[in-house]
Amino acid sequence: MDVAKIASDYKLVISFMKKNYLVVVCIVGLLIRCLLILGVSWMNASDLQNYFWAADQVVRGQSAYRLWAQNLGGFRADVLPLELAILSLVVWVGKSPQALRGFFLLGDTLVMLLAYRWLADQPHRRALWILLYALTPGPLYFFTLTPSDKPLILAGILAILELSRNMHRPRFCVLSILSTGLLAAFKWFGLFFAFPIARVCGRQRIARLLIALAGIGLIFGITHLLWFPDWMVVYQFRRMRFGPPFHSGLAVLLQALGLPMPWLYLPLMAISWILVQYLHLCGRIRIHEAIVLSILSVLIWTPDTTAQMLFWLTLLMLLVTSWETPLWAGLVFFSTTWMTLMAAAAIGQVIPGLPLVDRLAGLSGPYGGIRLVLWSHLPLTWLALRMLSFGWYRRGEDTRLAI
Repeated sequence: MDVAKIASDYKLVISFMKKNYLVVVCIVGLLIRCLLILGVSWMNASDLQNYFWAADQVVRGQSAYRLWAQNLGGFRADVLPLELAILSLVVWVGKSPQALRGFFLLGDTLVMLLAYRWLADQPHRRALWILLYALTPGPLYFFTLTPSDKPLILAGILAILELSRNMHRPRFCVLSILSTGLLAAFKWFGLFFAFPIARVCGRQRIARLLIALAGIGLIFGITHLLWFPDWMVVYQFRRMRFGPPFHSGLAVLLQALGLPMPWLYLPLMAISWILVQYLHLCGRIRIHEAIVLSILSVLIWTPDTTAQMLFWLTLLMLLVTSWETPLWAGLVFFSTTWMTLMAAAAIGQVIPGLPLVDRLAGLSGPYGGIRLVLWSHLPLTWLALRMLSFGWYRRGEDTRLAI
């Protein structure tokens, strides 16, 4: 045995890890996810079962939308046609729910790679964000043990954020419009920030703005030719949800305070969204902030917002908010971890079997209760305070530079 060679190789490995510690963190995070997928029997599989059922029907040559419409009490095909086509391709190749989990793991990988790129000019925030996403309980619970398409959507938004850096160049505008249209066709979120993307690409010209919006709408519309008109059941299902709020959204708290939420969802969404567009028009926020806030302004008021969605929104906000100081970083790590524990404890009363967290049920309260709503909004509350204390909205900034 050549001891000197082993020692030399060991030093090379240590040197690589010091220089590329974030790469090591990402690899470790992905390995933990693989172990959870392969070795942990517990999971909240409600969404995964719906994804697999809908995709499997397409693989069998059936219309998942039509079958769902015939039996609204069973599995759902509550996805847009483009997402259903992609999930069906994955199931056709893998032929099991585990194939979908592997596909979502690819989303986790893309998220970490794209976050590494997007936050390159903020090294401290980049290190904290990747550490939070790769190793803390939140993403492991909300995206791996509760399999979801959220990592794929987050990866798409990160790609658009990266493109937004260079939207003064025509080809990046075209790529941004294409990416926004595809994201909107995959999940509606792209529609929420279509206007600020089109506005920047239009460069103060109405005709160009309208062309950009038409491009995004065209992509969205073309993908809806798939399974037309069976997918109408998705929109009917979404419309039916605009009744009494449930899960862990802010609407649950407002309803408990006596506000008639079924009448307020759309006005609150519209007012919040218009306010974000106004701030962008005035140059108070830049395009990447407008993208994130446009999404937040709509989703925060939905009647069926879950703790998972609120955690996902928190990750988005952390991409555009300064939180690198020890105090704020500590608050973010603590609040996201605590929120995760509370959500797991509450859902554990419905889907038992996750070790230890059931002991926290007395703190979390029942699933859908006011206490869980408050815990679930804790990280976003800290971020709102951080924005206000940091002077986030810039005054007197040239709108032409607010890209």
